[in-house]
Amino acid sequence: MFPFALVLHLVAAGPGPAEAAPPLPAVELAAAFPVGAAPAGGAPQLALPSVGLPGPQPRLAGGPFGFAELAGASLGALAGDGLVLGIGYGALQLFAHDVITPTADNFRRTALLLAGTALVLPPLLAVVGARLLGGRGAGGFWKAMLLASAGQVAALLTGYWASPHLWAFVPAQLAALSAGASVGLHWGPSGRRPQAGLEASRMERAAPPLALALSGGCPVDG
Repeated sequence: MFPFALVLHLVAAGPGPAEAAPPLPAVELAAAFPVGAAPAGGAPQLALPSVGLPGPQPRLAGGPFGFAELAGASLGALAGDGLVLGIGYGALQLFAHDVITPTADNFRRTALLLAGTALVLPPLLAVVGARLLGGRGAGGFWKAMLLASAGQVAALLTGYWASPHLWAFVPAQLAALSAGASVGLHWGPSGRRPQAGLEASRMERAAPPLALALSGGCPVDG
């Protein structure tokens, strides 16, 4: 009888059923990974943070030798030639009608006046025409005027060397003045941001870091 009671006592004093472990705090994954609506016949989709792609690059200003710019410079050069011819014809009529005494000094002064107008008016009107039709570039008006004047001198020398084929002056003048005015209007730094730096700055502002999104440190759009 005693052994049977001892066995019962040992069984009663033994360890009871194991207690269930306290539940661990649930990790709120919904804030970091919101689950979208499940499609028909499929599992719920996990909405990952979307990474914004760089937007369209800004339209950069064009360089020299644009069609409108060259056309404006050519029209201005031809208009300047017309004014020079008109001044020469008017001076000739003044001599013919004895308004100006036909002396050697008066002829010399008139020749110097025509030479000055031939050096100033075509380059000036070429630059004005290029700027009106082509727009503003990185350069300046005086840079374009300097290069166009150098082109006018080169064109006059070309016409002198090609004499008696004086027609060679016109294409040489159009090419030299158009190129000089266009390059002068774009002569200088443009102030553009580097392409790589622009894309990097856009990517930095596009989306939060992936580590913060996984840890739920910042809100993520669904």
